[in-house]
Order: sequence, then structure tokens, then C-alpha cells
Amino acid sequence: MARLFIRLLVFALLAFAASAQSSGRASFDAGVAAYRAGDFARARSHWLATLDDPTADVDRAALCFDLGNATARAGDFPQAVGWFSAARRLAPRDGKVRANLEFARREGGFEPFDKGDLASTVQRVVDVWTVAEASWFALAVLGAFVAALLLEAFRGGALWKRLAFLFGVFALLALVPWVKALERERADGLLVIEKSGAALKSEPRGEATTIETLPAGATVRRRDGLPGWVQVGGVLNASGWVREESVFALAR
Repeated sequence: MARLFIRLLVFALLAFAASAQSSGRASFDAGVAAYRAGDFARARSHWLATLDDPTADVDRAALCFDLGNATARAGDFPQAVGWFSAARRLAPRDGKVRANLEFARREGGFEPFDKGDLASTVQRVVDVWTVAEASWFALAVLGAFVAALLLEAFRGGALWKRLAFLFGVFALLALVPWVKALERERADGLLVIEKSGAALKSEPRGEATTIETLPAGATVRRRDGLPGWVQVGGVLNASGWVREESVFALAR
């Protein structure tokens, strides 16, 4: 009797999970149909419902990318920048995401993400790592550094000393993409999507003193929130309040 009850319970749970996944997939497919029909507002509505469904068996990076496309087609390029940035956070090496992000930034009046200079090239190389990849790479280089130190200690010689120094430099450099990946993965990251910049206020009210203006496309950290307002750490490390509609949450 107990075995029968357990089997029925497992069957019910599996059926519930399958039903939930089917519901999430149906919402996604409805969004695809609406997008193809040119109804971008309805497509966005369906895809937002899919995104809010934790049981939906849909790639979240691709879903954010689709939301960015639907939002851009509707003419809201600042919001599209937010969605493409959220997709890039999940899929940092996806070429289509980077291309559409640059397009949305340009159309939305933002500065280009990749300015074509050396700093942008270095930034692009650093930003292509996921947290897992950057962690494994940093551990591998650190392991090689420790191995070279041990060999230099036991065997001596200029060769092992040079190798230990070289791997030590590499280990320090390997920390950079790891730290950047961790920063990108933080759940409290917000993107400024206000074209003219977001006014950082000393208090959560429009008449309060403006501490600084956060430039469009800047990433800040959420600290607290009130209805219509979000407390953030500013670009110059000052803490203040911005209107909720002027920022976009990157964690999706």
C-alpha cells in the first residue's frame, strides 16, 4: 500500500512538472507567433510571462535576446539596451547579442560599448568569460604557479625561478576576468537607461539635491528601494536615489 502511494505521488509530481513546463513553453511559442505577426507588444507580454515562470524550459539568455528584439522593434531602444545587456550577462560570447546591443545603444543615443580603441579591446577580451570558466582558468594558472614555486624550492635554478615569476604574473592577470565575471553576475546590477542620464538624488524625492548625474549605459549597484525609487551606489561611489524607471535590472 505504501509503495502504491509513493508511486502515485511521484507520478503526480512528474505530471505537474510536465504541465508547468508545457505551460511555460506554450507562452513562449505564443510570443513567437505574435512576433512573427508583427505584434511586438503581445510578443513581449508572452515572453515576460515565460521569463517569470521558473518551470519554463527555455534558455534565459535567448529569451532576453528575444525580448530585446521585440522591444527594439517597438521603438523603445533604451529598454532594448537593457534586455540585450541582460542577455550578454548570460551569454557573454554570443556575437548576435553583442551586435544587437551595439545597434540598440547607437539607436538609443548611448555611447558605443566597443569604441574600437585598445581599452575596448581589452574590455572585450576580459568580458567573454563566464564565472565558471574564469574560476577554472584562474585555478589552473594558480596551480601552475604553485608547482613552479615548489620545483624552484626543491631543485633550484634560474629556469624554475623565471617560470615561477612568469606564472605569478599570469595568476594576477587571471584574476581580472574572474573578478569582472563575478561583478557581472551580481544580482543587484542595474543599468542606467535614461538617455540624458539619471539624476542621483540625496533623498527619494524629485526636489532633493542632485549628487551627480549617472550617464546612460553606466552600471550601478542596487542597495535599497522604495516605491518608484531605487537606492544605488553611484559611479563616483556616492550613495543616492534614482527613479525606478531610469534603471534596468540586469539579473533575469
